[in-house]
Amino acid sequence: MEDVTKRSCVLKWKAPEFDGGSPVSGYYVESSQRSYSTRWSKVNRTAVRQPRLEIKDLVELTEYIFRVTAENDAGLGKPSEPTDVVVPKDPFSKPSPPGQPQVDEIRKDSATLSWTPPKDTGNTPIINYIVEMRPVGGYQWTVANLRKTVAQPSYTVTGLKEETPYEFRVSAENKVGQSAPSEVSAPAKYGKRRRRLLGTF
Repeated sequence: MEDVTKRSCVLKWKAPEFDGGSPVSGYYVESSQRSYSTRWSKVNRTAVRQPRLEIKDLVELTEYIFRVTAENDAGLGKPSEPTDVVVPKDPFSKPSPPGQPQVDEIRKDSATLSWTPPKDTGNTPIINYIVEMRPVGGYQWTVANLRKTVAQPSYTVTGLKEETPYEFRVSAENKVGQSAPSEVSAPAKYGKRRRRLLGTF
């Protein structure tokens, strides 16, 4: 089974080891919906000559099994063993959250962050990271890169206020959508005499 989407799949099989003394002229594919019925229904009304068939008009998230019957001049043979269960679904999904951001450097008006990419990209590349910040104790998150695309797992946040502790979180984005946010970073702030990261206040 190949190229499974939410509405279709491609079924491939091998030719019979024994053709019954007459060449195979075509194949018929049957399907059964495991969730609703044990009946078999023909997928193709006209025999296909190649051991391959694209099956369309499937119902998303429904369990299907398939079997194949070969035909020659003597008629139809016995059906093959059923396939494993096939569940049509979108092959792509939203990514999992990135790793917790770390504050690598902090200055009086900026902080440089880094994080690990999502473990699950949703089978499609990450195209952007959304970096958010807020003062510790605040309720409202602000997107730090609102008009900027962040392709790599690092970013320098600007516009910070000196002596104000901040925390950060990151979300990943692919062509399907945006992940849930990462864990929140440890609080960090810039002191007047030296740069420092604070774990508690």
